[in-house]
Amino acid sequence: MLDRILSWMRKVKLIDSMRDFLTYWRTYSGRDPKEMFQGWLMDYISNYPELLIAEVNYRRGLTQLRNIMIKEVLPKLDLMIHDIIEAWMLILQNLEAVYSLAAEVLPSHLDPIFAIYVASGWRRDWIASILGKPAVFIDLGGLAEVNWVSEDKIRGMLAFNLGTLYHALRRGGVEKFRKLEADPFFRLYSEGFAQLTEHLILNLEFSHVLTEGSVKKFEQKIPEIAVEYLTRAEKGDVEDFYSPKNEIHGVKFAAAYLGHLFSKTLGEEEIDLEELAGLPEPDVERFSKNLLRELAEKTRK
Repeated sequence: MLDRILSWMRKVKLIDSMRDFLTYWRTYSGRDPKEMFQGWLMDYISNYPELLIAEVNYRRGLTQLRNIMIKEVLPKLDLMIHDIIEAWMLILQNLEAVYSLAAEVLPSHLDPIFAIYVASGWRRDWIASILGKPAVFIDLGGLAEVNWVSEDKIRGMLAFNLGTLYHALRRGGVEKFRKLEADPFFRLYSEGFAQLTEHLILNLEFSHVLTEGSVKKFEQKIPEIAVEYLTRAEKGDVEDFYSPKNEIHGVKFAAAYLGHLFSKTLGEEEIDLEELAGLPEPDVERFSKNLLRELAEKTRK
């Protein structure tokens, strides 16, 4: 086991852009957002072309990226800077430990790149590629935005994304995995699987998104949210369930709560983690639909 863990740790690659970001921030702090964006582009992120390309691709063009940052990110950057730095330090302090724990749980080597940076904020896809290699993209502004700046939140986020990365590689790679996640039922299964791996890696009952109190409150709304997911899934429109900004029946990150129930159910299956990660897509869809229908049925009882 020790040899396996050491083998994993030798494969960790880190792109840490924060020292360059802080140099940029000290120069441009308090300026007009348009000027701040120009500085961000030319003096900071251009030093990391692989991160810039990923941001432009994710936001579907430089113009859209610019608009989001000028309107939503840069005006509040000074207010978030303490949390951004705190999240950065917590990642550096906990990454090696969480990665070592993951090596004891996940069946295969991941060889990931961890990219730490500040850009356009919260993103749906944390797992992507850098020069064809799998990577975990951690936008510290996105963490500050949702207040994930405690040790528990950071450790959970790292474990969750390592589980997602393992799932993606088991499914044939990051790009194929993203196409699979376009299906709402596969995406919810993926959420549950990632929470299951987070639980196994950290030995905690709840995902970093959840608390015992929030789960208890959610239990009263399970049927309505399950019905809503089924309805929207048929239209291919479930983005609000995964958003920190939008609510479903008064619940933000509603998919995380559904994922918690999926995680518990998957954990009860007499199938090992590797088999769950490679469960055929038709079986994944069947599993997700059946569990959602079971949850929705409670509205009639």
